[in-house]
Amino acid sequence: MHEEPPVPAHDAGSDPGPDLDGFGRFMAAMGGSFPEKSYRWTKAKERSCDWIIDRVPAGARGVDIGGTEYLCEHLAAKGCDVTYYDFVPPRTFPGPAITDDMFNVLRHFEPRSLDFIATRHTLEHSFVPMYQLWAYNQLLADDGRLLVTVPAYHDRWVWMTTHFHCVPPDSWHMLFHRTGFRVQEFEIGTWKRNQPEFVEHRFLLRVDSRKLRLTGRPARTLRTPDASLPGGWAITKPELDPDLPLEVATARMLAEHPPTGRATMRRSWRPGRRA
Repeated sequence: MHEEPPVPAHDAGSDPGPDLDGFGRFMAAMGGSFPEKSYRWTKAKERSCDWIIDRVPAGARGVDIGGTEYLCEHLAAKGCDVTYYDFVPPRTFPGPAITDDMFNVLRHFEPRSLDFIATRHTLEHSFVPMYQLWAYNQLLADDGRLLVTVPAYHDRWVWMTTHFHCVPPDSWHMLFHRTGFRVQEFEIGTWKRNQPEFVEHRFLLRVDSRKLRLTGRPARTLRTPDASLPGGWAITKPELDPDLPLEVATARMLAEHPPTGRATMRRSWRPGRRA
């Protein structure tokens, strides 16, 4: 059996910061063992793209990280200045294109220079989604929008070979809040109506803070309490302490869970009903 060379022990007296050299070795190891995967385009996926296209203003400047040519073509047709960004170059999209890992996105755009970032079925492939979202926060203008679609938490997608963070929607909601975003709109949809596992979560996000929020939570958060519902969700509001006077309990709840704006929540698909 082939054995990797031993990694030197960490010196307790050295800098406790991140070992970027070690992360570089990890990335090299990933590159050497990354499975070949070809993602076939189907017309049904247009439904997923159309949700994003409808929410990008005409004439906006932005980037599609994940390289969906249908998405880029239709955004360009709306007059948007859109850049295609993916590991592989586009086959037909004639607009600007960047061939790189999404991890390196900060190399390619100036801070606060983008009106929108679209990432369709891409964040679940990230090794470090919290860093990725923080980077997007840095690139978006103050009134910019981040449009995210990810597959619903399902055994089929959790164990897909190139999925490293296929998590429930409340986990995504936590990551969005920690990296300075608020959820403006959340929707559940499908890109293959006759198969219940082909469900995606769709988020329209706005920049709420330029700083990381490593404590606290929004006044309203997402939960998935029923595993029998593909993509099932509910809104859970923090409860007031019944042992305190109402005014005191309300003030404490607001201090511990400051509101980040009421999100629009709706379902476009549910078991037993066609979208």
